[in-house]
Amino acid sequence: MIVLDVEEKLEVKPNCLTGIIRSSEHRERMRNMNKKLYRSNTQKMLTGVCGGIAEYFNTDVSLIRLITVIVCLLFGPGILIYIAAAIIIPERTDGDIYDADYRDYEGK
Repeated sequence: MIVLDVEEKLEVKPNCLTGIIRSSEHRERMRNMNKKLYRSNTQKMLTGVCGGIAEYFNTDVSLIRLITVIVCLLFGPGILIYIAAAIIIPERTDGDIYDADYRDYEGK
């Protein structure tokens, strides 16, 4: 058996960017934890259910609408699920603003 006795001194320098990255990741996690599902006021065709789901998942509302139409046509209870969602999901008030509203105005 060979035993090597090697001492290495490693200098650990704090990385100032690590704190920034961790704090931005923390803010993103906290923002996601505080998200609530609402019916949309701005992106609605019938009741705003698809617009609210698109805002919640931060995706395109047309994709959600297309998926909803396909589910309603293929599965019988799809329309009943949509009606139940329209009744159960609360409508977003003026105080509840999503980032998507600001993104539209900034052109991003």
